[in-house]
Amino acid sequence: YVLDLANPADPRVAGELQVPGFSDHLVPLPGGLLLGAGRDADDTGRVTGLRFSLFDVQNPAAPTERGHVLAGGRYSGMALDSDRHALDIGVFGSQARVATPVLLSDDGSAWTDGLLRLQVDLAARTLTALPM
Repeated sequence: YVLDLANPADPRVAGELQVPGFSDHLVPLPGGLLLGAGRDADDTGRVTGLRFSLFDVQNPAAPTERGHVLAGGRYSGMALDSDRHALDIGVFGSQARVATPVLLSDDGSAWTDGLLRLQVDLAARTLTALPM
């Protein structure tokens, strides 16, 4: 949901967007963009892994998801789960670089830890994963 708080005494929903899963964290980026970090899910609501989404809310009445990156499986976690400061963002001209520690697993028995890195092209309004 995009909320219009122009009148704090009477907030209203300006727009909405349905995507699979959910974002636990929303981080504003320049140009009316939001980075969402959370979980991907199937149609039944079962978590299937980590999801990082780039939302365009420049037009509050018509928010869009410009792209997303999926990582790991249902047992995966990220440092953001326990520390909201565990996300590093640097904006360099028309590029934003994002990094957060992750622990990835499909079945809970084999684990891979590393630094998930993303790049946001602010001009093209795209999100891509960089090598871990």
